[in-house]
Amino acid sequence: MLDRVLASNTVWFCASCYACSARCPAGIPLTDVMYGLKRLAVEEGFDRGGVGGAAMAKAFVRVVDRYGRNSEGALLKEYFLSTSPWGALPYLPLAWRLYRRGRIGLRPHRISGIKELRKMMAAMAKGESK
Repeated sequence: MLDRVLASNTVWFCASCYACSARCPAGIPLTDVMYGLKRLAVEEGFDRGGVGGAAMAKAFVRVVDRYGRNSEGALLKEYFLSTSPWGALPYLPLAWRLYRRGRIGLRPHRISGIKELRKMMAAMAKGESK
């Protein structure tokens, strides 16, 4: 049933809040399982050609790698440019309201120590490949 699991949207709906792991009476690290399933889905080609949750996850990784943190504006730009640039049009009125209220910015801010963060991430990725 692995193909069925990897082809579903369920793993991409996980918000990584760790509530399920904290509440699991058996102590199963469900959030970690979901991360593993996401990685496996991408490796096995079940990411639906870059549309949906997998595309959002990839955009998130690119933004965090570039700036050291998430930036909603940069994340949405990455996502829509990699999937469907015209798909962003219906969201522009909402984006404008959020911008006017100071909830999102136009420019993402890079953290200090980005080089050190990238070294840590590279070391972690290297450890996963072993």
